[in-house]
Amino acid sequence: MNNENSNCFERVGSAPQSELYRVLGKRVFDVVLTLLVLPLVIPITGILALLIALDGGKPFYRQDQIGKNGHIYRVWKLRLMVKDADVWLEHHRHHECGNGPDSLDASRLTGFGQFLRKSSFDELPQFFNVLAGDMSLVGPRPMVTSPTALYPGGDYYDLQPGITGLCQISDQPYLTLSQRAVCDARYNRTLSFANDLAILAGAFKAVLRRT
Repeated sequence: MNNENSNCFERVGSAPQSELYRVLGKRVFDVVLTLLVLPLVIPITGILALLIALDGGKPFYRQDQIGKNGHIYRVWKLRLMVKDADVWLEHHRHHECGNGPDSLDASRLTGFGQFLRKSSFDELPQFFNVLAGDMSLVGPRPMVTSPTALYPGGDYYDLQPGITGLCQISDQPYLTLSQRAVCDARYNRTLSFANDLAILAGAFKAVLRRT
């Protein structure tokens, strides 16, 4: 095991894999916990959407992502970026090529968008994807359709993508697809209620630290 992947492995506890939890318990846990937090999620999302709309532009954006067994589903998120962000990116890519894609991506964020990304509040609408069965509270980091041919593994397609997961709580802010595949394989082999609770606890701490 190399150092760049060690953080993902350290996040998982030693609880044995549970097939009953995989087949039934995980879905029950997702639905019950989501229903419990929705009374908070709905008003917070509404307030944040209003603030984004007052700043100009649509408060939400949609994105097609790959789910379990390659199923394509649509996810909604709170808008982080300036209006016409894709047009902005194409214009600035030719003038700031030395800064790299991460720099360009960050520079497209609005001031409020930076807060939303740090706090992870932009992900709140995904709780509705959990209720719909497209996502899980804990699972692989969702992939959009474009890079899937480069993903070197099959574990991602055995699981529902998660609002949080091993990749999301890694100490490394950016993981390659091969590193993500290692995390997904580890999570798939050790899937259990105890490990999901540990990952959710790690995600909660990361949100509090805004990391």
